[in-house]
Amino acid sequence: MIEKRWEQYFCFAGGGLGYLVSHFISTKMELSGAMNVFLVCCLAFIGALIGLGAYRLIKKIERSDSKEEEDVIRSKNVIKRSDNGGCPMKEYHWNDNLISLNFLLHSEEQAAKDTLSFLKEDSTEFINLVNIFFRLSYHCKEDVTPGSDEPYFLTEANLKYLRLPYSLHAIYDLWLKGYYLEAVLIYRHILEGIVSLRYFYSYKDKLKAHLGIVIPRKRVSFHTMFEEIVPGFYKRYYGRIFSDIAHGGPSTIQFRAKYSSPTNGDIIMGCEFNLNHSRFVSRSTMLVSYGYLNYISVFFPSIMSKINLVMSKRIQEMSKHIEDKYLNQPKDDFAKIISPLICK
Repeated sequence: MIEKRWEQYFCFAGGGLGYLVSHFISTKMELSGAMNVFLVCCLAFIGALIGLGAYRLIKKIERSDSKEEEDVIRSKNVIKRSDNGGCPMKEYHWNDNLISLNFLLHSEEQAAKDTLSFLKEDSTEFINLVNIFFRLSYHCKEDVTPGSDEPYFLTEANLKYLRLPYSLHAIYDLWLKGYYLEAVLIYRHILEGIVSLRYFYSYKDKLKAHLGIVIPRKRVSFHTMFEEIVPGFYKRYYGRIFSDIAHGGPSTIQFRAKYSSPTNGDIIMGCEFNLNHSRFVSRSTMLVSYGYLNYISVFFPSIMSKINLVMSKRIQEMSKHIEDKYLNQPKDDFAKIISPLICK
């Protein structure tokens, strides 16, 4: 509408200019009435056409300049995005029947549906834990004595509790979609977090050397930490299972293949719900999360006075739920061995 109106303005201006020119010519040449009318009409029409043409030429020049500016901006963005300064990468289209990202995404959806169908309560446990630890992370602070080793430990504890809900959600997302191997990798991270907090709570004087704050740096191995806090766990579970998986050992095969014999088996294409793997991830995560819940009041003594009654009640409910469902299981060897790490 606006462009149309401006076209009319230019036409009127051109026509007006043509009328003025015709009036000047007729006055000088003293033309008759019929000739004068004819001259006015012709020059007004020609003036209107010239006005319209001038307007369209101006718009064409403006569009050309605008397109050049857009091309310059686009080329600069391409240079920023591309390491080699070339054209942006285009998505390849494959005309074959091999596995693709779309296939993987569809398999994720099906695995998530199956997970929720079989383990809806486990999903709720993950969600509740993430929300609890997000709220607890606001209160992981303590007054400390300057010059002591306490500030270093509290900083480490604070950082681990800040990261915890993000790690738990990542485990949950992977667990839900059937990425059990990848979920175990992150689980190992939070397992190492709780054992290091338990160890350095008792040996705060070793933390600065472990972190490299003082020279020479003296790292404390996870073998030392586990044997101090939960004897036997390192050899039986951490080294044989979790470290083996993290370093791509033989334990990883079970997550991507099904073997009926040493020489016969099927590759698992995409994501697929597996009840045993799923329960292994959720049970392991719940037990370690119980340790973080149990010891937060030890690492941060004033935290329970900072949270409201609703929060306190939900922490107690969550802890009791994990105890009844996962910890107090006489036939569960993992729960029995890990209990010294997570229980007071």
